[in-house]
Amino acid sequence: MQSNPYQAPKAALGGVDATEDTEKVKSGQKLLIYAILLNFVTMALQAAGVPLLGLLVVVAALGMSLVGIFRVASGMGSGIALKILLVILMFVPLVNLITLLILNSRATKLLREAGYGAVRVSPRMVYVDASKPKLVDSFMAKEADARSGATGRFAILTPREIEIARLIGMGASNKRIARHLAITERTVKGHLTAIFRKTGAVDRLTLALLIARRH
Repeated sequence: MQSNPYQAPKAALGGVDATEDTEKVKSGQKLLIYAILLNFVTMALQAAGVPLLGLLVVVAALGMSLVGIFRVASGMGSGIALKILLVILMFVPLVNLITLLILNSRATKLLREAGYGAVRVSPRMVYVDASKPKLVDSFMAKEADARSGATGRFAILTPREIEIARLIGMGASNKRIARHLAITERTVKGHLTAIFRKTGAVDRLTLALLIARRH
């Protein structure tokens, strides 16, 4: 029996789990959030005149910040120079908090692009944004139509588009796909535009679900 060419590959990409980078960003972002909260706690303690406890909180926040920065930066593929700069900024009052907020925002954007959210809708761990129930309901309501028409739509994809579609189904980001296929992110975006047009998918989430529901 011929295997499904659109099934998300079980093998790791280049010897590394396809979601490893996003998992690094995900775990690192948690530490960044804790560090941000601890920074606000430190300000409150200093205002309350409890310097000793405030110092302990500062040390804890710094530790979380450094580990979180390393994980997020590594997941985003940042170079050593940027990591060093971010570490230095952590020792500059106020600037460190601003840096954490910016880095947290970028991590959130990357995770959303990778398809992470709060609701699981399939056995393949496809995540959706719980704040967009209408999108999920709309797609699930049209599942039968998607199944019946998917074969023809996917059949017209080029080999490269099929490969990219499979990686999208695994939750890989554009940067991850570009790195794995040795192409530019601009090229990946161009292929995605063609894939969306040919399959009728309106975004990455819909495409991932189309692929997941085929098997």
